[in-house]
Amino acid sequence: MNQIEMNQIEMNQIEMNQIEMNQIEMNQIEMNQIEMNQTEMNQTEIDQIQMNWKG
Repeated sequence: MNQIEMNQIEMNQIEMNQIEMNQIEMNQIEMNQIEMNQTEMNQTEIDQIQMNWKG
C-alpha cells in the first residue's frame, strides 16, 4: 500500500513539473509575440518617417 501511494505521489510531482514547463513555454511564446509586435511597430514608424521625408 505504501509503495503504491509513494508512486502516485511521484507521478503527481512529475505532472506538476510538466504543467510548470508548459507555463514557462507559454510565457516565452508571449514574449516572442511581443518582440514581433515591436518589430512591426518599428517598421511602421520607419515607413511613416520615409513618407514624411519624401513629402
